[in-house]
Amino acid sequence: KTYKSLLEERTRFGIFQNNLRTIEEHNAKYDKGEETYYMRVNQFADMTAEEFRHMLGLQNGARPNLNATLHVFSENLQAPESIDWTQKGADLGVKDQGKCGSCWAFSSTGSLEGQNAIHHKVKTPLSEQQLLDCSSSYGNGDCDEGGLMTNAFKYIKAKGIEAGSSYPYQGRVGSCRYNAQKTILRIKGFKELRASEVELKKAVGTIGPISVAVSSEHLRLYGGGVITTRCIKDLDHAVLAVGYGSENGRKYW
Repeated sequence: KTYKSLLEERTRFGIFQNNLRTIEEHNAKYDKGEETYYMRVNQFADMTAEEFRHMLGLQNGARPNLNATLHVFSENLQAPESIDWTQKGADLGVKDQGKCGSCWAFSSTGSLEGQNAIHHKVKTPLSEQQLLDCSSSYGNGDCDEGGLMTNAFKYIKAKGIEAGSSYPYQGRVGSCRYNAQKTILRIKGFKELRASEVELKKAVGTIGPISVAVSSEHLRLYGGGVITTRCIKDLDHAVLAVGYGSENGRKYW
């Protein structure tokens, strides 16, 4: 990496050294079987945990909406034991939000891309940039303020959304350039789930990829394995649940 000044480079190197010690100490426990996942150096290794959280983009204080219309599954519904929508063509691949707090936009487009692929056999990436530029009146903010998937869905229900190719991602908020004639997808509505892993399993197993909010507490330096450590931080990151299963007896999403 290159930095703006020697001072910043020294600061980042100090943070990197601290993170490297954390990685080495954690992985030593992993090698002894005391941890269920390992860490590695990545592009976030010169950032503090707080800096990492700030760049993600889920609006502060995100909590389940108690007034939302909840989708309740039948108690008799049996979800498959495991599923991976990336192997079924319903996930269009990993995207990079860059340094803009737009995780909510990517989570939103990901779930709709999945439904479009499952029901219409159309695999077209949707425009996260349109959501960044155009959905502020529905409660979403800029790269620093963040947003919510529910607000994005409300906007898409009202306006529709373009393809990513016609409204490409820039990683910063600009003026709204939405062209209704280029709309390729509309939705009639959306529903939220109860805060239950049982309900989420039924949703992912029978509907497709689902937009979810998680705590990023153990994700910044994640390398592999199954995270079983309890999260104590608030929800701060929006992602896409594309499947579930078990590995060496440990269940995972």
